[in-house]
Amino acid sequence: MKYFLLFTLIIVTTFLQSCDERITPKTNDVIVEVPPTNTILLSSHSWQYNEVIIRGGGKTVVQFSRPNSIGLSSDFGTTKITYKSDGSHETESKGGISRGKWKLSSDEKQLTIADSNGNGVMFDVLTISKSKLEFSVTFKKIDFKDDAGWETKMKSLGLSVTSTEYVVLFSFTPI
Repeated sequence: MKYFLLFTLIIVTTFLQSCDERITPKTNDVIVEVPPTNTILLSSHSWQYNEVIIRGGGKTVVQFSRPNSIGLSSDFGTTKITYKSDGSHETESKGGISRGKWKLSSDEKQLTIADSNGNGVMFDVLTISKSKLEFSVTFKKIDFKDDAGWETKMKSLGLSVTSTEYVVLFSFTPI
């Protein structure tokens, strides 16, 4: 009986010590949060224009800037764009709602936006985050049908007609 009590005491002592975290600390499982993809970031909420800037021929023309209160009464100031996870988009502006399709390239560096007729433009993605969306598009003189059309476009933008290309930069903030 004496050995039985001694054996029981050893087992109980061992059991109680194993419950003490100072001797056997509890391990905390590390949860690794996977960052959301650009597709998820783009379609997680609606976007509004923050700035629209045109650069060409060494000149920069600000078409719209919410932070600098430039062109707030323009269509840019009231437009809301929603990129849905199914690849469709809706653009709400003073003129109503237009719909179309959007798609990111496999490397997520280019965004193609098409209207309901299938006419699309491919943009270079600069930034997609929870708080900012930025992309740009470059127009080149060789893509225009004639020099007169290029000159008219450049004059309307306030850029030099001798420039061979211009870039439009779009910056958005979430709504």
